[in-house]
Amino acid sequence: MKGIGRDTAVGFLADIQEYLHPRQISKLAGLNLRENTSSKHKGQTKITKRGRKGQRALLFRVVTPLVAKNPAFKALHE
Repeated sequence: MKGIGRDTAVGFLADIQEYLHPRQISKLAGLNLRENTSSKHKGQTKITKRGRKGQRALLFRVVTPLVAKNPAFKALHE
């Protein structure tokens, strides 16, 4: 895929090969959404960041060049 280097792709695929569903991968990286609410207060929905820090960093390194160099991802981002 245009915009992803060989080493980045190998690192990403090595971490996710044992997971069957995309939700498992997002939970592994701590990217699942959680809403901060109480009984009377409705808070913002934010990323939990409870997963692997290195996995989030790897995903960031994958997505940044994709948005910059791949027109389909650039249009999706905008």
